[in-house]
Amino acid sequence: VAVANLSKALVIPQTALTNGIRPGSYAVYTVADNHKISLTPVEIGALSDQGQIIESGLKEGERIVTDGLVKLRPGIVIEPAPANNK
Repeated sequence: VAVANLSKALVIPQTALTNGIRPGSYAVYTVADNHKISLTPVEIGALSDQGQIIESGLKEGERIVTDGLVKLRPGIVIEPAPANNK
């Protein structure tokens, strides 16, 4: 049963979510143009069949890390690779 149709929702893979700084909060690692990593706090919404809906904290077009989050720390520089969309 469809509950809502959110045509402009920002949806990310659940694997991109990590714990935020405060207990019970969430964040994602974003990648700047210089490939430097930042921990960006986000507010999550409902879970859809396409992924996790983000209510605030990210803008369309921002690059996020979806894999290997355990190895990341804010401020490090990475070599981004395109997502493997299956």
